[in-house]
Amino acid sequence: YPARLNDPDTFDRLTPPSEPAACLQFGRSLEKQGSVYQALEWFEKAVSLDPNLFNTRQELAEFYERHGYITLAMDAWQNALMVECTPQEAELSRAAVRRLKG
Repeated sequence: YPARLNDPDTFDRLTPPSEPAACLQFGRSLEKQGSVYQALEWFEKAVSLDPNLFNTRQELAEFYERHGYITLAMDAWQNALMVECTPQEAELSRAAVRRLKG
């Protein structure tokens, strides 16, 4: 997707991704191009396609942080703790919440 996103003529003809990883990649590409709100839709879609994946919730939380949505980022990190995750992922989430609380 990233290569085709640079071509406005093919952008409208792209088939939207339906897998969480593809949605994340699509969102990252849009974010890099400055399409923050469109990117957010794809990060959120990735979470909605499989709400039990830690990495999609992590990427959404990091997206919120990058764009200054601190309360949303804290909520996303806390929600990431609700899914099955490794002890390292759980600590990453807890540390992010502590950092954001200041």
